[in-house]
Amino acid sequence: MASLRIMAGCPRAAWQAFELEGANFFGLGGGVPPTPFPWSFDLSEEEAATRLEGCPEGAVLVAHSPSKGHPDEVHGRHLGSRSVLEAIERKRPALVLCGHIHQCWGEEAEIGTTPVVNVGPEGRFFDI
Repeated sequence: MASLRIMAGCPRAAWQAFELEGANFFGLGGGVPPTPFPWSFDLSEEEAATRLEGCPEGAVLVAHSPSKGHPDEVHGRHLGSRSVLEAIERKRPALVLCGHIHQCWGEEAEIGTTPVVNVGPEGRFFDI
């Protein structure tokens, strides 16, 4: 097992698949769906879905945005991505690490057997 500390803003995970100590990773940067902020780097649901096709099955998915309905609730509204949710359901990652929704930092959920963690800015250790 590899022990890995995930920190917010990991530049290596922007939009690529890579291997680290025998574990497969895939990164998706950007806010999905687009935010109302003009300074934010965002992707449409369609752009995100296209990029997520490259995620290997069973990889660790590091996504800036959470999936719809899983660590994404703010004031009773789910702000996560439908495309990220559908990719998780299809690709069944070993683990999903996200951020973006500050109010949900530290929250965890599961989609099927896949753990989903909103890591937040402090980072955290995971055995994979």
